[in-house]
Amino acid sequence: MKSEKSKWIKMAQEYLFPNRCPVCFDIVVPRGNYICDVCRDKFPIITGAVCKKCGKPLDEEEKEFCRDCICHRRSFVQGIAMMPYQDAVVHRMMLRVKYQNARQLLDYPCQLMGIRYKNMVKNWNIEALIPVPIHESRRRMRGFNQAEEIALRLGNFWEIPVDTSLLYRKKKTVPQKDLTSEQRFRNLKDAFAIEEKAEHKYRCVMLVDDIYTTGSTLECCSRTLLEGGMERVYMAVLASGYDQ
Repeated sequence: MKSEKSKWIKMAQEYLFPNRCPVCFDIVVPRGNYICDVCRDKFPIITGAVCKKCGKPLDEEEKEFCRDCICHRRSFVQGIAMMPYQDAVVHRMMLRVKYQNARQLLDYPCQLMGIRYKNMVKNWNIEALIPVPIHESRRRMRGFNQAEEIALRLGNFWEIPVDTSLLYRKKKTVPQKDLTSEQRFRNLKDAFAIEEKAEHKYRCVMLVDDIYTTGSTLECCSRTLLEGGMERVYMAVLASGYDQ
C-alpha cells in the first residue's frame, strides 16, 4: 500500500512539476527522465587529458598539470570535475541554476558525476562533503546555495554525509569573475572560518563547488579546513574552466 501511494505521489509530482532538460530547457521527453533522449548526446562532459591536481581539462595530452596549479601551491590533495564550463550548453545551464533558481537542472550532471567518480571517491575514504559556503546575505537574496545543492545530490549517490555547518563564510566579498588570480586570493583572505561549535571533526573531507576557474576559492577553503584540524582535503566541482 505504501509503495503504491509513493508511486502515485511521484506521478503527480512529475505531472505538476515536470523535469526540465539541461540542454534545451523544455519539459523532458520522455517524462520522468532528467534529460531529453534527443539532447543526451549534446550534453558535454570533460574528456581527454586533465590536470592531475585539480581535474581541469588540458589542451595538450602530454601535460600533467594546468598553469594555475604549476604557479600556485595547492593545499587540497586532488580534484575532480565533470563539465567544461566554457561550453555554451554548460554556461547557459549554470547561469539558469544560479540566477533563475533552476536547481532541478543539476540532477542530470550530478547523476553523471556520481556514476563516473564513484569508485575513485570510495577509495579516497571521504568522511563528509563540505559545500563551499556563500555569505548569508547572498543566500537570503538567492534563496539557496548552489554548492550545497550539488553536494546533497552527490552525497546521496555516494552515500557520504553532507556537512553544511562546519565551514562558513564570515566576510562578504566582491564578485570574483572580473578579478585576476592574485586579486581573487586577496579578495578571499580571511573570508572563511570553521564553526567552533561544530559537532563533527573529520580527518578527510571533500569540498564541493559549482564552478572552478583559477582555484582561489577552493584553495582558501582548503587551507581553512586544514588549519581547523583536517588532515586531507579533496575537491569536486561540477564545471571547470579550461587551462589558460
